[in-house]
Amino acid sequence: MQHFKISKPVRILALALAMILCLQVFAPTRASAATVNSQSAVQQTLNAIANGSKSIDSSTVMAVGRTFTGTRSGEQCKGYAKNVFIILWGVNPGSTQAKPNNYLLSNPSSVKKVGSVTNITTSNISSLFSGARVGDFVQMRRSHGGSHSAIVYAISSSGVTFLEANTDGKNTIMKNTYTWSSLCTKNAAMSVYTSTSYTAATGYAGTSASSSTSAKSNASVAEVEALLFDATFYANIYADLRNAFGYNSASLINHWLNHGISEGRVASPFFDAKWYLANNPDVAKAYGSTNYKAAYDHFTHHGFNEGRQGSPYFSATYYLNKYSDLKNAFGSNYLAAARHFLSNGLSEGRQASAQFNISVYNSCNPDVVRTFSNPLYRISHYIAYVQYGSESRRCV
Repeated sequence: MQHFKISKPVRILALALAMILCLQVFAPTRASAATVNSQSAVQQTLNAIANGSKSIDSSTVMAVGRTFTGTRSGEQCKGYAKNVFIILWGVNPGSTQAKPNNYLLSNPSSVKKVGSVTNITTSNISSLFSGARVGDFVQMRRSHGGSHSAIVYAISSSGVTFLEANTDGKNTIMKNTYTWSSLCTKNAAMSVYTSTSYTAATGYAGTSASSSTSAKSNASVAEVEALLFDATFYANIYADLRNAFGYNSASLINHWLNHGISEGRVASPFFDAKWYLANNPDVAKAYGSTNYKAAYDHFTHHGFNEGRQGSPYFSATYYLNKYSDLKNAFGSNYLAAARHFLSNGLSEGRQASAQFNISVYNSCNPDVVRTFSNPLYRISHYIAYVQYGSESRRCV
């Protein structure tokens, strides 16, 4: 075999080319390259920031519940919002204009204004955010004259959730939900800005963009949350809670809010976080298969209004499609369907999901019917047996 001697200049050139190729292959990509057309990708990044798994750099704290320290922490709320925007889009949204225009940014070329409101009404603010998307930058002039900055975390027809810092004056990072009315109380003017590279659709999207199911109902988060907790139902299922609190409603709801949700416990027939994640792979992929608090937040902010089934025991879509009188009366009003199920459907023996039939369960378990006059609590009894008891009553 003949050997060729490679000259020194050629060797240097080859080494340089190899280094360039290596840099191109292994260089980190900008966040904007992955997110320009996907709100679900933006949401995943926001979730990673909120839970502490992503930050502007290793020395900066940006997780919800922590004190904002590190890069730009001296700018407080504005510095935090800038950091989030830079992580998402790779661009700094710039400085704030002087009073009284401190609800406006200096607006560099890589950022465009979605809109502004100076006549603060619930209608005007709702209209402003109908053109916003998760990940957008919000600049506000407070009612007291100061300024505040935040990032849109979620949007619904009834309000908006911000990822923000320093609302307590202590640079604490929070994820706060505001109704249009509460935004009116706090602010005298506000503007929304977006990245020029953000091309996903607008309009009360929130994390619903991660699903192929569009929103069909408009229940508020508070209205959905009210369906997901019943103190007696909660105590019936969990012996440890009955032993600790009896049926004390205040103690039970305190446990639910501070522990039960994140533990994946069930407190009504409408939502089971473990079941929800197992049957909604897009949600599990976005938040993690055991992140029960995130599953709860997704269902209350988006899933319910999308018509997603929250548990094996109730599906608003199934319920309305099965009974023409309900469909004619409620259309796609899932909140009305859920309330009907509680007030009338259960006692009438109507079936509200393909997985559970209360009439069949009643006929198979007459002792449960005698014990629980309210058919709602027969479901709690069934869940207790299936999850924790020695007897599993499968006749449903």
